[in-house]
Amino acid sequence: MNFVILYFILVFMFAIIGGVNFVFEIGDFQGLFKSCLHVLDTSIGNYDFKIYETIDSYWLTIFGQCYTIAVVVTFNILVLNLIIAILSNTYQMFDTKSSGLFLSKILQSRDEMRFDENYGSFLLTMTPLNCIVLPFVPYGMLRKPSPEMNKFIMVLQYSVFIVICYIFFLVGSLLMIPFAYLKCLTTKV
Repeated sequence: MNFVILYFILVFMFAIIGGVNFVFEIGDFQGLFKSCLHVLDTSIGNYDFKIYETIDSYWLTIFGQCYTIAVVVTFNILVLNLIIAILSNTYQMFDTKSSGLFLSKILQSRDEMRFDENYGSFLLTMTPLNCIVLPFVPYGMLRKPSPEMNKFIMVLQYSVFIVICYIFFLVGSLLMIPFAYLKCLTTKV
């Protein structure tokens, strides 16, 4: 409601300014109602600078163009402030509820992400280690795996992962031996 009141106050103000200056020059400003309609039309972006070319006075033509620019800029700022106020109000409404929504999502996903003692190694496998679980999938589909089988598959997955990491470490260390030897020589010299 405040926005509507402010909008119409500005329309009325610009209509009076336009009416006082252009009442004898331009037909759109003959009377307060026509001036208000012209300002409303200009405020929503439907304007034309050519209507001021019919005025005989050069300075009044420049003033008319500046007047149109002022109307457009003022009402754009007013609409942007309205949008900012709406977004700010929406943010304030949901800001107090955000921690509750976050906790409810965590509680919902807790049951989905819980480790299962029988199927945990099948469900919580990292992407490159899926190929290790693949041979055990038919067994897991036909029978419920025991916790010991689940633990065995988990250890098998991560032992392969550790071996891969160890190979990268060993290759990296072997590649660095010549550089370490050169550094040692330069330090001794």
